[in-house]
Amino acid sequence: ANRAWTAPAYSGLVTQITGYKLVNSLADLENVNSDLAGNYALGKDIDASATSERAYTPIGNAAPFTGQFDGQGHTIDSLYLKGTVGAYPDAQPITLGLFGTIGSSAVVRNLNVYGNAWLISSVDDALRLAKGAEAIVAAYNDGTIVHVNASGNINDMSAATGNYADDMNAGGLAGINRGTIVRSSSSVNITSGGTLGGLVAENDGLIDQSFASGAVLGVGLVVVSLGDPGTVTVFAPAFTVGIPGGLVATNNGTISRSYATGSVSNGGLSAPAAAGLVYFNHGTINQSFATGKLVNDTSNPEWPGAGIAVGNDGSIGGDVYWNIDSTGATVGVFGSRGPNASSGLTATQMTSPSSFAGYDFGPNGIWSMPAGADHPVLRWQLQSASGG
Repeated sequence: ANRAWTAPAYSGLVTQITGYKLVNSLADLENVNSDLAGNYALGKDIDASATSERAYTPIGNAAPFTGQFDGQGHTIDSLYLKGTVGAYPDAQPITLGLFGTIGSSAVVRNLNVYGNAWLISSVDDALRLAKGAEAIVAAYNDGTIVHVNASGNINDMSAATGNYADDMNAGGLAGINRGTIVRSSSSVNITSGGTLGGLVAENDGLIDQSFASGAVLGVGLVVVSLGDPGTVTVFAPAFTVGIPGGLVATNNGTISRSYATGSVSNGGLSAPAAAGLVYFNHGTINQSFATGKLVNDTSNPEWPGAGIAVGNDGSIGGDVYWNIDSTGATVGVFGSRGPNASSGLTATQMTSPSSFAGYDFGPNGIWSMPAGADHPVLRWQLQSASGG
C-alpha cells in the first residue's frame, strides 16, 4: 500500500486495499445481515426475483449497516419489497429498501438496483395509517451513497379500496437522507400519499451531482396558508397529506449540482400544487434545475405549479432554474421568496450553456451539453455511459 494514498474524488473508497466478502447470490445478499460491519462486493449481477414469493428483510433493518458495500457496477434485479400495515392503533413504522438503515460510517457505491415496493393493508382502510420510510435502495441513509442508481416502482395505493399511505416518506433512492448522496440517480416511479421525492423524500444531509427522472404522483391534500414573504404555514387537518417534489419533497440540508426531469402530479386534487424540484425548501439549493411536467387541478388557478419549490424559507440561489415550457410553471417559487422570474428558461434557452450562470461547461467541468440535448447533464453521466 502507498502511505501517501488518498481516495480519488467521488470514489467512495475508504481504504486503498480492501478485502471483500463476495456476494454472488440472493442468499449471500440476505446473509449480509449476519455481519453488518463487514465489507462486501458483488461478484456478479444478482437475480432477486425470488423475493416476489417471500418476505425480504432489508440489510440493516434491526441495526444499521456500518460496513462497505461495493456493487462493482453490477445490478441487483427484480427486488420485491413488501410492507404490511397493521390496524390502528397497532400500526408500526415501516422500513422498506434494499437497506433499512445505512449507518454514518458506511459506504454503498457502484451499484444498480431495480425493484418494486408496495404496502399491503391488513384491513380495508388501514393503508392510510401507514408511516415510516421506503425507497428502492435505502429507507434511511446516514452514511455515504456514491454512484448508485435506482429504478423501478413504488406504489402505495390500494387497487381494491383506493386508500393510500398518508404518512410515508417515499423516495426513489432513499426515503430519508441524513448523510451524503453523490453522483447517484433514480428513475423510480412513485405513487402514494405522504412525502414523496423522485430521489429522496426528506433531505437533511447533502445531495451533490445527482438527478431524478421518475414520475411522482402525490395523492392527498395539504393546505398552505401564505403569510409574509418567506413564511409558509402548513395545515394538515383530517386529510391525507401528499407532498410531491420532482427531486426532493422536503429539503432541510443542501442540494447542489442536481436536477429533476420526471413529471410531478398532485393526483388531480385541488391542492397541493406540484413542485418541479423541491416541495418545501428549508435548506440550501444551488446550481440545480427542473424540467418535468407539472400536473395540477386547473380548476384552481390560485394553485399554480411551482417550477422550483412550492414553499421556501431557506436559500435558493440565482443559479437555480426551471424550464417554463416543459413544466408549464410561470413561477419558480409559489407564495414565498425565491429566484427572480429570469430564472425561468424557455426550452430554447435550456439548450444553451450561456443561459446557466456559474455552471462550468469546460472540458473538466461538472456540466456538459451534449449535441441535441434539451438540457445540461452532469459530465460523470457521460463518463459512466462510456465506461469511464
